[in-house]
Amino acid sequence: MSTATQTKSAVEQERDLLVRCVEEAYESIRLLPGMDANGPAIVWFAEHMWEAYHRERGD
Repeated sequence: MSTATQTKSAVEQERDLLVRCVEEAYESIRLLPGMDANGPAIVWFAEHMWEAYHRERGD
């Protein structure tokens, strides 16, 4: 496997993880009364989920 393929794969994995974090944050926040799932709370929550996933993987 070439370095370019490995890099692309790593980039795709990070993109997929980011999408997963945003999706989970949106789904969680939209269920909370009074929270705007399109507001700054989703960014805050997705960022914390992103960091937690990286800690879990040992990054």
